[in-house]
Amino acid sequence: MKKSSLYAFFALVATALLLWTAWNSMRPTPDHAEKTITVIVDAGEGRSSTFTIVTEEPFLRGALEQIDLIAGDESMYGLFVTTVDGIAAQADLDQWWMFTKDGGQELPTGVSDTPIEDGASYEITLKTGW
Repeated sequence: MKKSSLYAFFALVATALLLWTAWNSMRPTPDHAEKTITVIVDAGEGRSSTFTIVTEEPFLRGALEQIDLIAGDESMYGLFVTTVDGIAAQADLDQWWMFTKDGGQELPTGVSDTPIEDGASYEITLKTGW
């Protein structure tokens, strides 16, 4: 192996390590204390429900599964939600569930990795089209 190839390899490894360290230090950390959140489900066509959840779960997924509100398919990125409050998104109609917080703020993480905050409001909206 040439010396320059070896240096390039070590530079690549060092860069990957730095990126991983930066990502890990900025990632949200969960809070295991008791929290009360509000979840609003908007399935369209006048179908709307509001839930108040008291939980010690650190992430949104755990709180929603605590009351059997969501179901879906596991992926390498966490749970891909396909059903909310018994209503399944229809893939043939390009339907999907969008998760927002406090009146429409998009979440930077998926439902499995979204830390919940006491007093926050989360909205789950059935969308059609990409």
